[in-house]
Amino acid sequence: MQWLNFFSIKQKLASLLFFLLISVSYLVISTISDANQHKQNNMKIEVAQQQHLVVEQFINAFFFARQQTIISGEKTSTNEIKKNQFLFEQNLKAMLYGGKTYIDFSMKNSLYHEAISNEIIREEIKSSQKLWKDLQSASQNLPLEIINIEQLTIFHHLSNRLREKLNTIVTSLTLQRDKNERQGLLILQLSWLFILIMGSIFAWLIARNIIQPLEGIANVASRIRLGDLQSYPIAETHHDELGTLLYQADEMRLVLSEVMLSIQQHNQQIVHSSAQAKQLSEEMNSLHHLQYNEHTNVLGQLNTLEQQNTAQLNLLAQHADFNVINRQTIAHHQQSLQMAIDSIKALQQCNNINTESLTTVSLDAQQLYDVLENIETIAIKTQALASKATIDATHAGKASEQFTLVANQVAHYSAITATDIAAISPLVTQFKEQLNHLAVSVSETDKQLSQSQQQFLQGTHLVNALYQQLDSQQQHSLNLTQQNELQALQIRTTHTVLEKTLSLLKESGEKTEASNLFVRDLNKISVQLEQLSHDFKLDEKENRTRRGNDKRLYPRIANQLTITLQQAENTLQGLTQDLSLTGLQLKSMKSVVFDQQTAVTFIIDLPSREADSQIRRFNLLGDVVHYEQQGDIFYYGVHFRPLSEQQKSTLQEIFDYFDKKSEFKHAAF
Repeated sequence: MQWLNFFSIKQKLASLLFFLLISVSYLVISTISDANQHKQNNMKIEVAQQQHLVVEQFINAFFFARQQTIISGEKTSTNEIKKNQFLFEQNLKAMLYGGKTYIDFSMKNSLYHEAISNEIIREEIKSSQKLWKDLQSASQNLPLEIINIEQLTIFHHLSNRLREKLNTIVTSLTLQRDKNERQGLLILQLSWLFILIMGSIFAWLIARNIIQPLEGIANVASRIRLGDLQSYPIAETHHDELGTLLYQADEMRLVLSEVMLSIQQHNQQIVHSSAQAKQLSEEMNSLHHLQYNEHTNVLGQLNTLEQQNTAQLNLLAQHADFNVINRQTIAHHQQSLQMAIDSIKALQQCNNINTESLTTVSLDAQQLYDVLENIETIAIKTQALASKATIDATHAGKASEQFTLVANQVAHYSAITATDIAAISPLVTQFKEQLNHLAVSVSETDKQLSQSQQQFLQGTHLVNALYQQLDSQQQHSLNLTQQNELQALQIRTTHTVLEKTLSLLKESGEKTEASNLFVRDLNKISVQLEQLSHDFKLDEKENRTRRGNDKRLYPRIANQLTITLQQAENTLQGLTQDLSLTGLQLKSMKSVVFDQQTAVTFIIDLPSREADSQIRRFNLLGDVVHYEQQGDIFYYGVHFRPLSEQQKSTLQEIFDYFDKKSEFKHAAF
């Protein structure tokens, strides 16, 4: 049924729904019509049965009126008989020609009765109508007050025939109703069967036409779920929405195939980058912990410094108090020194007077010593003369006894004088020596007083200097206090900043740990993605073909590798943007000016295929031939110097690592 492929799903479902609506409408209308026919047939049977009752009612009313007339001898009312006659004739008219009839004997409730179409039954009804007329004639020919056996027999015979005819009509109507119901049920069943068959066929065709692309979509989804991204031919071309969806599903498979192919080509870079990101995140996390610990230590040291600064401020305050006390003490000592100096001056004056007096006494003592020596000499000489005189007097005799006595006395007194002078002379000598010693002592005292005066003057100068030094120290203490207060303010400010920084570091640490967990999960996902990417089945790709006048014989890869450029003291690290076997383009956030006349050493970090993500490095020489800045990013164009076969083979490992072809096939333009 290829013609269904050109209709949309809405049109297909609308046609199926239209068919179902028509079928259901037909079945409903047929069911309603059968129900209405059944109702009419029942009504006809009820009317026929009512005719039977009317006849019975008529006969009963007739015999009742006759009996009453015979008994009472008076004519009774015939309204009941006429009423039955009218009702019977009205029902006959409705059965034959259709029209209004009554469903009760009070003739208050009427309904419409369709005419009976069956000719046999109509003939039966007409026969019953004739018998009814004959019965009416017989009842009219039979007076109510006269008993006539012959007429009664005729009446009885007609009434029995009429009852039989009415029973026949009821039976015929009942048989006809049953027949019509069986026919209607059969037709309804056949209609249901036809509709069911046709609807099933039509629905099966539409469902098959809809399910077929759905199966194709399910097959594509199942193949995608199983990792099979290869292309398969489509059995039929559908122009409806499902065909479009099938085409889009195949396009999605194609896109997924391209994506998985790109992932397979770049999964090593992803694993390498995620491993580097993981390592960098762990290092950042470790550095953050170290920084947090260092900040904590600095904060602790700052607290200690703040305590020391507070203690130093207290010591400076105590030192200021001590300075005040020292100033008071020094002022008191300065007054004492001045008084001591004045006292020393007075002592020096007294000492000078004593020195002068000692000098005079010393001279007098010397004179006394000289006098005593003279007296001692004179006494000795006198004693000698007295002794000589005594000797001479002795020689002279008695005439000089008085002279001898005087001479003896003079000698005696001279000896006493000499003895006393000899006794006094050591004392005078000793006194003289003591005077000399006293003079020396006074001289030394004068010297000491002079020295003490000089020392007191020096002490005064020292006290003044100390006073000035105390003033300087007090000013220095004030300056230190101000500096310490300023330092305390700075410490408090630094403490607040460090607390905020520590809080930020703590929050940053939490985010760093969350980032570390994310990077670890990313690394796991990248490894799983690498393992998963090799489980997909992809269409084989032909070797890439270069067209036109592009003379490049080697492929370029856009995978980012870490490159370090070194030239003398200049060092630059960046990522490759475009790498080939002849050169590369480097992207970096740092600007370095290279000498284009000097070779630059390139250190290329090549990731390892092992699970430990080790890095292999090898060096190349080249020249920076291009420099460009775009915003905050700097681009460097690099051209390799001639490579050896070993270097080419080593550099080729990068292309093998990223599953790139080492050469291009040339094609005609």
